[in-house]
Amino acid sequence: MIRSIEMRHLFYSLFLTFSILHAQPADKGRYRVFGIAPFDVLWIHLEPDYLSKQVGYLPFYAHGIQMLECTNTISFAEFIKLSQKEQRQLKYHTKWCKVHYGQMEGWVNANFLREDFRGKKLHIRKK
Repeated sequence: MIRSIEMRHLFYSLFLTFSILHAQPADKGRYRVFGIAPFDVLWIHLEPDYLSKQVGYLPFYAHGIQMLECTNTISFAEFIKLSQKEQRQLKYHTKWCKVHYGQMEGWVNANFLREDFRGKKLHIRKK
């Protein structure tokens, strides 16, 4: 019983990690800024690095952001081949995504992006 709970926990952890690390293709839709305080901004960098030159910013209310590509992404098959230590290290690396917004293009921390559902029809199934 305990072993099956541990296995489910391990599987769930791997699934969540894979979901975080999996690249979001650009044709999946548009994105919005998430988790930025009102009147604060999400800086756009020239390279996927906090120390890289800031080339612009996204306001806290920005939406309709096009995602072009992301870093720090591997497939689930590649992930499970890593040692536990490598998996833990990779889990805490920042994922950066190259975005296009208005006339700006550059890299942002993906933790502050969520899919933008504005203008999309959501289908909710009733039981």
